[in-house]
Amino acid sequence: ESLMEIYRVEQILQKDTEIINDLLEHGWKILAIEQHGYIGSEGIKTMVNPILLGASKDVFEKYKLKDAVSKRDIERELGYPF
Repeated sequence: ESLMEIYRVEQILQKDTEIINDLLEHGWKILAIEQHGYIGSEGIKTMVNPILLGASKDVFEKYKLKDAVSKRDIERELGYPF
């Protein structure tokens, strides 16, 4: 897929690997991996690594971010994966 076919873009923090992997398995593509640093209120430098994922209209209509979040929440509630 080319960037011209991207219909939806979502930004997800790198720590949410379950969601990222689930979206990738359903056809989403990594568009960029960013790194941002900031100084917190206690003067401690913190790094945040958002990942930009994109999907064509067809992929997005079949599997949205909310689907991946719901799946993760249900699996955590049930204690999956084993």
